[in-house]
Amino acid sequence: MPKLRTTFTFWTTLIFLLFVGLQYFPLTGVFLMMVGAPIWTGFFPHLIALAIITDILIRQKFPRFLLVIPLFPYAVYYVFFAVDGLHIKEIERELQSQNPVKIITYNPDKYALIFPQYHARDFVQHYKVPVSYEANSNRPEGYTAYRIITGDLCVQSRGIKEHSHVTSTVSWKEKALFAYKNFTNLCKLEIPESPTKQHLTIRIEGISKESNKSPQKLQKIEYSFYLDEKPIGIFTAAQYVARPRFPKFIIGCALISNPPAWKCVYQLRYKRKVLNTFPKNTDLEKYGTNPIAQMLKIEKYTESDLESFKNYPETEKYLKELIAKKTTPEPCDNPDNEWGCYFNKKPPKTEDNNVE
Repeated sequence: MPKLRTTFTFWTTLIFLLFVGLQYFPLTGVFLMMVGAPIWTGFFPHLIALAIITDILIRQKFPRFLLVIPLFPYAVYYVFFAVDGLHIKEIERELQSQNPVKIITYNPDKYALIFPQYHARDFVQHYKVPVSYEANSNRPEGYTAYRIITGDLCVQSRGIKEHSHVTSTVSWKEKALFAYKNFTNLCKLEIPESPTKQHLTIRIEGISKESNKSPQKLQKIEYSFYLDEKPIGIFTAAQYVARPRFPKFIIGCALISNPPAWKCVYQLRYKRKVLNTFPKNTDLEKYGTNPIAQMLKIEKYTESDLESFKNYPETEKYLKELIAKKTTPEPCDNPDNEWGCYFNKKPPKTEDNNVE
């Protein structure tokens, strides 16, 4: 047997134990926590396994039968990974057989879409609806409406109603992209408004709660649809806390707040996987992976749709009626309002550019 100090295995293991030991004590561990030590220390088991394989196959420091030491844990892991995969497929097949392909076809002339809180504002940026609503008890109208509109209408719509708000851009994300794309030719209008059409209400409930000690692997989310408060259908989505394709670990210590303590953890990093619970003949390309859009057959925006976006007729009519009643000054009449002048391509009025 070679001297251990001449092997990669020895030094890799020693460095690993050193970092674990330094994290154990709060005095040194808090500094390592700030640079993400529990995450990158989690890669050391793989480095140790690689060091053992290198010492056996390349440097020939150990006999070949010791390859079982690094390879056996991976073999066990991928057996459990495969079992997880089979279980996930079984759950998906069961929910796909229960879920409908469609609940009702959304007609913007007949229905007002009413979402749970925080869902309406994102939906209107990604799917072809003129307006989306969410209940808001803080407004006399009882609801907040969200619309996307073109830049010229954005400027005119500022201050058209108390508590209305205009964002500077529309943010859109396609499934394959990692970042949102901002469309500066558009803005999102948030305005208190009561829906005047039939209420097509969506409620999201039934999310399984997790325990810190034993997280539930399967979490079902029920999307319930109501037409004027009468139930018309349910779609069940699901997430599964699964093992990742490549094992990742958290090894180290950190401050926790509930209860306040210095806590050390040595665990596998699980991945939350969204299950495909749509029936097999579902058109994911056209309607996307949003259960609400799928059940109501609402098409998603493409990048070119938003680049050439034109205001919906009902939006133009509604806003122009409000603009006609507006008594506040136009945006570029206010020297402090540079945002409104952005779309008009005119500088704010100042003493210098007011001189004849």
